[in-house]
Amino acid sequence: MPINRFAAILVVLALMGEVALAVELSRSQIVEQQVMEAARSLPVIEPGAEPPGRPIPMAETDGRGLPRALRWQGRTEWLTRHGEARRIWYRGSPGDVLLALYPDGSRGLVRAWGSNGRRVGRAGEPLWVHGTLEIRPDDIVFIDGEQPSYRPPPQSDSPDLAADLARDLPFLAALKDEGFALAAYNVLHNRTFYKGDDGRGWSSGDRGAAGLIADLRGEGEIYTDFFTRYGEPPGVYPDDIPAWEANLAQLESLADAQRAGGESFGKLPDPATLRAEAVTHRPVFEALHRHLARLGWRSETEDDRKRERDKLLARRIPVLRDVQALERRPAGSAGPIVDERATGMPDHKWPGFGSLDRVTVHQDAGERLEAVSPDLLEKRVAALRSSGRVSQAEHDELIRRLGAS
Repeated sequence: MPINRFAAILVVLALMGEVALAVELSRSQIVEQQVMEAARSLPVIEPGAEPPGRPIPMAETDGRGLPRALRWQGRTEWLTRHGEARRIWYRGSPGDVLLALYPDGSRGLVRAWGSNGRRVGRAGEPLWVHGTLEIRPDDIVFIDGEQPSYRPPPQSDSPDLAADLARDLPFLAALKDEGFALAAYNVLHNRTFYKGDDGRGWSSGDRGAAGLIADLRGEGEIYTDFFTRYGEPPGVYPDDIPAWEANLAQLESLADAQRAGGESFGKLPDPATLRAEAVTHRPVFEALHRHLARLGWRSETEDDRKRERDKLLARRIPVLRDVQALERRPAGSAGPIVDERATGMPDHKWPGFGSLDRVTVHQDAGERLEAVSPDLLEKRVAALRSSGRVSQAEHDELIRRLGAS
């Protein structure tokens, strides 16, 4: 398989010891090299040749009249040749393209999904340029298409951190640095923020935060470019320092006990290394904190958590008590029975109270636990409907009450 021309130049420069002086790779170029290197060991299949792997049935029938289960036999990954270009296949599905023909006549990587994909950006372009693939027997051609654009949420009376960040030019300029962008992703995901004294919080999950960072950067990235890149860079957000120091002190105690010949805790992280990394990357996290504070945003505090917990319990415990009363109705008394398994009286057992985060265990801890657990209470509401104990209208009203803010 021919190697990437750009990669070949880098090999020569590396042998001369001049890579650091000659070129600084962009993130997309680094990904290109990683994919090229990983593909070097894959077999190349000529057009029309039998693939080196395929699904085969494990048995003629599964005994229940359902489709036969399949297992994979042979290689799971290979390349198909298209002139100079190569396409990676995984378990029979087409994936990325190596040495695709770019619009400027050069060749490079295309991260592909079906007939769509994104190529490595050249000088003056975003990191990734989106477009479509034209698959030919003798080549794979990438055609530039419409580039993704981000339409931020509107600013309104309801606090929205994404809306504020999308319109803040200093933050957007800082976000062009990948280290700052990764720090922002690690701070924004799975954390609640409040704007001043407003009691309405803003939060985002992993994928949402990763997608927001990708959208705000405007470099043709998608959420997977940031998703699950935890601990990059390995620093500490200023609001987290007290908890981080407490955890580090506990780690140092365990390390001391292990060195003294006491109980073994396995391979522990080195506290000195963690401290050194935190110091090294402190500026980027402090800069992020300054940006958010300048816009009026702060991290959730224990007082915020208590207020939201009390609101949640005040809303859901009355619903729980109504559900308990409705469960005493005979099955089928208010509607058709959809699931016979739900017609018996629930034999409900609460899990261990330790799973209830930040809720003090009192006499009514079981009720509190059930009230805040969607896996428990929402399932009981669903069982009321499937057992015919409540009508559709009653079911919908219970769901509305559970979700009301």
